[in-house]
Amino acid sequence: MRAPKTERTGKLRKSPSATNPGRWPVAPYEQRAIEALLDGPKMRHDLDAIVGCENSPDVIMRACRELGFSIACERVRMLNRDRRPCYPGRYYLTPEQRDRALALRREAQEAPKLRQATISQPAHGKPVSGPQGKRTGVQ
Repeated sequence: MRAPKTERTGKLRKSPSATNPGRWPVAPYEQRAIEALLDGPKMRHDLDAIVGCENSPDVIMRACRELGFSIACERVRMLNRDRRPCYPGRYYLTPEQRDRALALRREAQEAPKLRQATISQPAHGKPVSGPQGKRTGVQ
């Protein structure tokens, strides 16, 4: 699958996870939104507070575009402060999208462990002492 093109230039952009293993392949706003939705459905104003922005529908749209997610939104009838009906959105992950988000989270959590394990393993299976007698793992 090819990386998405940027809207202005049409050039392909590198996935952030390719350059930063162990990180989610989206911006922190999108990551917080998806993490929150893994806990269950969230109203739009709750997502604004969790994500740390005033426009969570835009954050949701960008997460969908960047990751190919399909985040569902149902309109819920409520009364505003003037007792008039309004229909804010309640966002949630479908079961398939929840599985994808959990896999993405697991992948991001395991990458640093794998990287650390390969860095700390000596080349021939035995630790090597460094200049001050410290074990460096490099021969």
